[in-house]
Amino acid sequence: MIRATRFALLVVAALGLAGIASMAIAQPAPPGAIYQTSTARLIGPQPPQCCVTNWMTTKPIAEYSFRRLNASYNGPDILVRRASDNAQQAIYFWHDWVNLKALMSFCSATSCYLVTWYDQSGNGYDATQTTAADQGIVVNNGSLVTRVGKPALDASNASAGLAIPASASATGSAPSTYVAVATVPNLAAAFNPGIIGFGSFSSTAATWRALISSENSNYLDMHVGSGNSIYASMLRQDVLFVATALWQSGALDLYYNGSSVGSSNAILNTSSGAGYIGGGSVIMELMIFSTALSDAQRQQIEHSDGLVYGIAGQ
Repeated sequence: MIRATRFALLVVAALGLAGIASMAIAQPAPPGAIYQTSTARLIGPQPPQCCVTNWMTTKPIAEYSFRRLNASYNGPDILVRRASDNAQQAIYFWHDWVNLKALMSFCSATSCYLVTWYDQSGNGYDATQTTAADQGIVVNNGSLVTRVGKPALDASNASAGLAIPASASATGSAPSTYVAVATVPNLAAAFNPGIIGFGSFSSTAATWRALISSENSNYLDMHVGSGNSIYASMLRQDVLFVATALWQSGALDLYYNGSSVGSSNAILNTSSGAGYIGGGSVIMELMIFSTALSDAQRQQIEHSDGLVYGIAGQ
């Protein structure tokens, strides 16, 4: 009787393990899994990466990323244009990241350009570019644009990028914070590669330009049109970083990978209109706040970015 019972238990256990194995095989790829190339090849699961702004008491007024930043946002992440026929397709999230399988299926062996990067904050401050020649690229001839294995926007041309609505742009009269994950692929460009700026869709405009690298240098520069600038000589060509620019009460502060690299009194020029994302950089993520974040809040975002994108110094 005892032997029979043990045998029955062993059979049940074996069947249970087999069932579990079958279930494991049948499961879809884990949340946060990353795909690359035209076949959307799975290259590995990632740690939990959603949703940093839900943990914060101060919320961004605009947030753009290929990862889910806000668990309450259920809209599309990006709108892309296919080069082969100019057809457009909205791509939504799959778990913690943009649905790369859907993106690669739509783009197939051609290229796809970014028409709209949807604002995840819920405020509707979508970043857009309707001029085809100025649209940044997300799929290049069937290959996903990536940095550190994560999807990215290649806006490395001087005019490539997206316009930010004026409502989400710097005003010159209120505190603000900007946190970007990006890299500059060409520090020796014959223009000032930009990440985010205001007043003109050009990093050479005589208005406030935040988070740019100076011409023929490795500077991270937060420039104010008629005021002071902060220069930090630390950028490395095509190496990903987290940069935070913070403005309040006439003080300008710049952080690189979580460390302060400069502070200066400055007059922030009032922006006359929409801002821009891009103009010489490859961008993973951007958050805009209409307040000066506390050190604890700033560090929370920088630490999250460091973990997600494998950036040291967080």
